Amino acid sequence: MSPWQERVIAERDQLRDRLNKLIAFGVTPEYEALPFVEKLDLALQGEHMHGYWKALQRRIERFK
Repeated sequence: MSPWQERVIAERDQLRDRLNKLIAFGVTPEYEALPFVEKLDLALQGEHMHGYWKALQRRIERFK
């Protein structure tokens, strides 16, 4: 595997970790205390992160 492919895999893995943390935050009392508009922005952020993860995953699947 080439170095750039390894970087794409590392990027995907780091993004998945951040997305999992965002999802976990969504069930905390701190999240519940946020204003509604902040919750909307976090949901939008999560949607975009998931889309980015899917794009990286599709690229990785073509490495094989």
